[in-house]
Amino acid sequence: MGDAKTTPWWRSDNALLGGIALAKFILHLAFVNQYGYFRDEFYYLACGRHLDWGYVDFPPVIGLMGAFVQGVLGDSLLAVRFFPILAGAGLVFVTGLIAREFGGKRYAQAMAALCALVAPVLLGNHHFFGVNVFEQFLWVLAVYVFARILRAGNLKLWLVFGVVAGIGLMTKLTFLFFGVSVLLGLLLTSHRKSLLTPWPWLGGLIAFGIFLPHILWQIGHDWPTLKLTGAYASGKTYDASLLEAVYMQALAIHPLSVPIWLAGMWFLFRDPEGKNYRPIGWGFAFLAVAFTALSAKFYWLAPAHCAILAGGACALEQTFRNRGRTWLKVAYPVALVIGGALTAPMALPVLPPPQAVAFNAFLGGDAGVKHENTRLRGLPQHFADMFGWQEMVELVAEVYESLPEKDKDGCIVLADNYGNAGAIDLLGKKYGLPHAICTHNNYHLWGPGEFSDGVVIAVGIEEEELNTLFDQVTLAATFTHPYCMPYENNKPIYVCRGLRVDLEKAWAEAGHYI
Repeated sequence: MGDAKTTPWWRSDNALLGGIALAKFILHLAFVNQYGYFRDEFYYLACGRHLDWGYVDFPPVIGLMGAFVQGVLGDSLLAVRFFPILAGAGLVFVTGLIAREFGGKRYAQAMAALCALVAPVLLGNHHFFGVNVFEQFLWVLAVYVFARILRAGNLKLWLVFGVVAGIGLMTKLTFLFFGVSVLLGLLLTSHRKSLLTPWPWLGGLIAFGIFLPHILWQIGHDWPTLKLTGAYASGKTYDASLLEAVYMQALAIHPLSVPIWLAGMWFLFRDPEGKNYRPIGWGFAFLAVAFTALSAKFYWLAPAHCAILAGGACALEQTFRNRGRTWLKVAYPVALVIGGALTAPMALPVLPPPQAVAFNAFLGGDAGVKHENTRLRGLPQHFADMFGWQEMVELVAEVYESLPEKDKDGCIVLADNYGNAGAIDLLGKKYGLPHAICTHNNYHLWGPGEFSDGVVIAVGIEEEELNTLFDQVTLAATFTHPYCMPYENNKPIYVCRGLRVDLEKAWAEAGHYI
């Protein structure tokens, strides 16, 4: 008797999903050096140099990742962005696996992965080092484990779910909403009976155990994240109308993916083949309502869309299987690829800055996608925040070099926000710049260090404020850049001498979280 026929690995479903994930990986690599460091990347890398169980803005995982990357790969753009790009490719692959758990065959799996690839919100988030890309990957991975539990009834997988959820909680606190969505989904369906077994609770206990060190850190630091959240609620986040919120979500996943998304909701709530996975549908409904009510940033919902798109891909596959329409079966993925290419410049630094400005103007300025109440000019915020840092640091270095040698000893740089402080700390090394201090977010918790009464180079701080702190304040330079964010443009750089306040007291009162 001969051996049973086996499918070569290069023709397997996993190979197809791997190819789509590889395409995403290569796409990001192709433009990794097109612009510069993103503002928040400087901050995350700074956290990697100050390891702790938490930070004002987020739990500790990003700090651990920052420490690992800088210690092993270095701090070049490619090194810093390698793992985010890898995580983004992993999300695409796992989205295809979710479709497989939903009963989808080869076509459904590929369409689900393709939808995740072309989604502008995911392309943008996965291009730089930050909490969002890792949270999104872990979120989608947790949904995959959840879907396996719902399909196979293997309740021991709740232990795996607990590990993934615990790491997710230690990555970004929005994972708390995901946990609530899973619980509500179970309660609203027949799967609630699983709550009568110990396994979901053991999984929850594992997640809580992993998350506990961060809770203790919050208690020990007087809950700084709650203060940050209050600052956001006071007006930093854009308060979109319901119509605007729906529009932004449609654009975030890609307009051509909207029919698949709608089919996904139908699959989870109406299709008999999707009935078993209805907890995921109810969970998404809760998240959509909660995030809209809280005026959350539009990309918070991004990972939750992946499961809905996976369900839609399964529904689409059923339609083609039952009704034919071979031409549409081929045309739809082709249209997604072309449509994704057309919208990619919204999310990735595909175009040189002048052309990116023109493209953004053609779309009406960010195409109506807005998540913060801030003024823009030319480039959308996620691009503008990649410009000006090198030039700003070079200007600060010029000011520092102009100081008398006696003033350089003990000199520090006082920055107005964590972006400027982080850029000086990272990019200023090759110029021999002193370290930066700052009262913004976790830089405030790190304190002023050993500074006592030396010369201070102040970046971006108003002269009136400096005059209340120092005896002598002299304007040394003004930073300008054609493409940076407006609030980073035309920033003064002062040389300050003669600190005349109690530093410890002034520092304690100066912290601002936003």
